[in-house]
Amino acid sequence: MSNNCHLGSAFDDFLEQEGILNEVTEVALKRVLAWQVEQAMLIGDEFWDQIGGEGTYNNFIQEANSLGKDYRERIYREFLGIEPPPDFDEYLLK
Repeated sequence: MSNNCHLGSAFDDFLEQEGILNEVTEVALKRVLAWQVEQAMLIGDEFWDQIGGEGTYNNFIQEANSLGKDYRERIYREFLGIEPPPDFDEYLLK
């Protein structure tokens, strides 16, 4: 048999016994928040202009608008995962 006192215990219990649970939790939360911010930036104009050159975002929006209402509606539902706003028919993507 093993003399490992941590065998079968929860990882949080181990971290607490080592006196580092709060520190590890804080670092993990910061990393999750940083990842979420990075994911949110993926749809911003600065991101698209950075990877495609100045004007890339505006060109994309113009092309999406030229494809019509059905395509704009798909962008909301399939890519953004949200329902189009109530006044969706009255405006173009910006």
